[in-house]
Amino acid sequence: MATLEPPVEYVDVLVVGGGPVGLITAYQLARNLPQPNHRIKIIEQYPKSSQDNYGRAITLFPRSSEASYDCAKCI
Repeated sequence: MATLEPPVEYVDVLVVGGGPVGLITAYQLARNLPQPNHRIKIIEQYPKSSQDNYGRAITLFPRSSEASYDCAKCI
């Protein structure tokens, strides 16, 4: 019996973690990388609707909040 392998996806940057730090990192990279057509992918372990485990970045400081306002325009 043949085994099916998952498709391979090529990206320029892989961000592991979809919390505040991962999202802001991906946003800043998308905004500031020099090449025009870079591919950034964010992967997260938990579905958004059922994340019971919280990372260390559960508090946003004022400067982080400012950065996230810009990020909201992209979503």
